[in-house]
Amino acid sequence: MLKRCPGAKQIGEAVLYNHTFIIDERGPAGGYASVKRQEGSEVRGIAWLIPNNEIKNNLDRAEGVNMTPQVYRKETMKIQILGTDQFNVEALVYVSNKKEGFYARDDYIETILTGLKQNLVYEFDEMSYRSHIKLT
Repeated sequence: MLKRCPGAKQIGEAVLYNHTFIIDERGPAGGYASVKRQEGSEVRGIAWLIPNNEIKNNLDRAEGVNMTPQVYRKETMKIQILGTDQFNVEALVYVSNKKEGFYARDDYIETILTGLKQNLVYEFDEMSYRSHIKLT
């Protein structure tokens, strides 16, 4: 995150309830991460406080929000910040407009797993992420 948004401040580990991690469809090279609603599931990650100008100028550009057609859309969702009493924090989430695929781009899942582990997120289903790695 800090490469894209140097002014970002890490808040802590967060949970998005009733959603699941997916990979979108981008053709034979594989897709990228998104979430979809799924009762009883959860997605864990890191919540960040990001300056509005960095969201607009850096993240929106990187995520294809302003492209035609739009690659990702921004949605406000409620998350829980773990280790706090903050259970209904509004968070900006980028959600893919592409249909759900299955396989991720080469090395993409490893990048996600490295980020989760470096930020001390431990309680996640690593195998569900690894299932999106295309075996050659």
